[in-house]
Amino acid sequence: MQKDINSSKSGFVIGIIALLVSILAGASAIIYFYTFNTDLFVAIFFGGAAFFLGAFSAFLGVIGMNIAKKKNSPVLISKIGLILGLTAVVIVYGHYFIFALSNMHLGR
Repeated sequence: MQKDINSSKSGFVIGIIALLVSILAGASAIIYFYTFNTDLFVAIFFGGAAFFLGAFSAFLGVIGMNIAKKKNSPVLISKIGLILGLTAVVIVYGHYFIFALSNMHLGR
């Protein structure tokens, strides 16, 4: 009976960590967007932080999902961390390359 209780929580802790790291990545992305037009150096720092935190969250989400699937545990928390982490990466990376690098030819 004790073994069943522990196996039902497999991947849950890693999924929670992935969710928390993805929330930090989202907060860094919000700061990135807020400071992009005012202070570019701060925006680059928070954009990089959002990118790496989102990638780390996606990595942890995949690991948590694999552990949970092997033990027949729920994968929802890990999947949410994975999706939010990838969303932060795509939004910051996309904004940087679409808007920031498209202005390079304007001399800004």
